[in-house]
Amino acid sequence: MTSHLKMASIATKITIIHYETAQSAAIYGLQDLFSVALIAHKHSSRRPNLLSQICYEDSLPTLEPHLRHIIIIPPSLEGIPDPKRHSALLQKLTSWYQQGAFITAACAGTFLVAATKLLDGQKATTHWSYKEKLTQQFPAVTADVQQVLIDNGRIITASGLMAWVELGLHLIGRIFGEEARERTAHFMFVTPTHEQYRPSIAEYPSINHSDKFILKAQEWLEKADGTSVTVSSFADASGLTQRTFLRRFKRATGMTPKDYLLHYIMNKSKHDIATTCKSITQIAWDAGYSELGAFRRAFKRATGFSPAVYRHRSKLS
Repeated sequence: MTSHLKMASIATKITIIHYETAQSAAIYGLQDLFSVALIAHKHSSRRPNLLSQICYEDSLPTLEPHLRHIIIIPPSLEGIPDPKRHSALLQKLTSWYQQGAFITAACAGTFLVAATKLLDGQKATTHWSYKEKLTQQFPAVTADVQQVLIDNGRIITASGLMAWVELGLHLIGRIFGEEARERTAHFMFVTPTHEQYRPSIAEYPSINHSDKFILKAQEWLEKADGTSVTVSSFADASGLTQRTFLRRFKRATGMTPKDYLLHYIMNKSKHDIATTCKSITQIAWDAGYSELGAFRRAFKRATGFSPAVYRHRSKLS
């Protein structure tokens, strides 16, 4: 209660960094989100005092000492940004943090914050497929992609490509309180999630690679629709030996074939639960589970929701 009151008592300025390869939808979507928050909060007894701006890397701002500053690094549409190409921004992030600013990032934007060493010794989240790379590049950072959002006080990271919505709503909650956060979410017809919910598994590992044998197997899986697929049959579809397939699949996609199949099957189950009238029992059977309890446990591990709750939430949204 006191944390958001303290933030709201000071004028807050949010700066969204428009760096090279940054996701435009996130940049302008966040600005709209904060505009909606002002509209949703205008009838409150506590008048909002919030400004937001978009800044390019060649015009990074100087902080104004009388304002509370929040910096947002949005997702990248072209994979992980190279810190070497953003040296001026990294220096500014460090300086801004030292001056008391909040530093936040979504998806691959976490890598730019990690490159400043501000995340050393702390937990951070990013897109689930980038976990290994985050750990390799920044071993002092504890990668936890099982969380949608991790709030370390003045450093906040969010997970997937669309997690900028959750990040924006979380910041609104920090500034104006949970009621304003909920009103904003309702106005924009989005459903706020709890920070402990699992990341979406709708996102697949990249097929933007040059290994034609692995692409052949991925295309075969799409046609097979995931029905009764095993790692062995997946490997056979590639035309490679199973040992070679396992090695090359991991190198091409960043995932093991077993994990990839689980993501594929659970994603199909999510789609069926949200868009069809099939019973959960039938969906479990289609996914290759003869025991409903085993399917429920696997689905909840993958998504953070039971099948019944997931169906209920999908109807609400």
